[in-house]
Amino acid sequence: MTRFHSETMALIRTLLPSAAQRWGFFALFWLVMATLSSLHWEAFYFGRNPYSWWELLRVKVALWYIWGFLTPLILWLGWKFRIERGVALRRIGALIPISVAFTAGYMFLYAGMVWLNAKAVTLLSGAAFGAFFDWIVGVHSSWYLLAFWASIGIENAAIYYRNYRERELLASQLETRLAVAQLDSLRNQLQPHFLFNTLHSILVLVRQKDHETATRMLTALSDLLRHALEHVQRHEVPLREELGFLQRYIDIEKVRFSDRLTVRWNVADDTLDASVPSFVLQPLAENAIRHGLEKRPGPGRIDVTTRREDGVLHLHIEDNGVGLQDGSPRAMWQGHGLGDMRARLDVMYPGAYSLDIASQNGSGTHVRLTLPYRDAHASPATTETTDE
Repeated sequence: MTRFHSETMALIRTLLPSAAQRWGFFALFWLVMATLSSLHWEAFYFGRNPYSWWELLRVKVALWYIWGFLTPLILWLGWKFRIERGVALRRIGALIPISVAFTAGYMFLYAGMVWLNAKAVTLLSGAAFGAFFDWIVGVHSSWYLLAFWASIGIENAAIYYRNYRERELLASQLETRLAVAQLDSLRNQLQPHFLFNTLHSILVLVRQKDHETATRMLTALSDLLRHALEHVQRHEVPLREELGFLQRYIDIEKVRFSDRLTVRWNVADDTLDASVPSFVLQPLAENAIRHGLEKRPGPGRIDVTTRREDGVLHLHIEDNGVGLQDGSPRAMWQGHGLGDMRARLDVMYPGAYSLDIASQNGSGTHVRLTLPYRDAHASPATTETTDE
């Protein structure tokens, strides 16, 4: 019964992994069908049935087991000519003559079995085969034609179920990958060196008795950590919220850098409600500071630019730091944040985003991220976008 591939048979093999279980199930199922069919025949021809119960049952058992052995072929036809969008009419058209031919062949077999059985019945021993065939076709062909198409329907239902489970599994896998990437991103979001540098700067401020600046820095760090914890389960946020998180991070770094760090915000108003991955900008700014501005002896600058064009959201982070050696972004890709970010973007926007790094030694680095624009329906709250 497994010669012809079908999703229905595959589902049965999943539910009944043992071959003995499957054969036992099929034997019992078709025996029940034969018994019910015999009872129906007995009730329909009540008082006019020339067969004894045993004579009738043996024919029905033989016929239903033959149908049972032919069922995998019908299911295979349902799988081969599965009803799919765009080809449904063509495949149904191909199945119609097949169903007629199959039913006619089975009716011939059915009539032959009944006729041979009738030869042993005194009242019917002289009946001609043609009479039996006409009678069987007239009474039973529509039922078996319906049974053929019912099997086709069952096979297509099994195919749709398999496709649904595959889509559900794929969605679950993508969600799991996204959650893992999200947690990895959060884990790497605030690097130990950043926290160490911040706490060290606060300690220096306390020792210098600059309590006001120390308090402001502690408050900014507290806000940053609270924001990170509140957004750990959110894969996407409005751009205005992401800019707010970036602002808190930069406020801390500006205290540490004193007047050596300047930030220029070029944020288009029509981008603030865009949906973006959470924690997507801070790693870019942190890499700009870590790989570019920290190594620069003089003042440093970061430009944050957002714009919307033809359904695409453009996010740019540019610095005037020392740049990357030989213009290669390898160090930044291997550093924290960007590797995790690419993994998240691959899951969230497969084939629909770009993340590019351009740099020359001594002339700074420019990171360009493009995403499909989606409106996040953000709240009307505003984000501070002016440098202090």
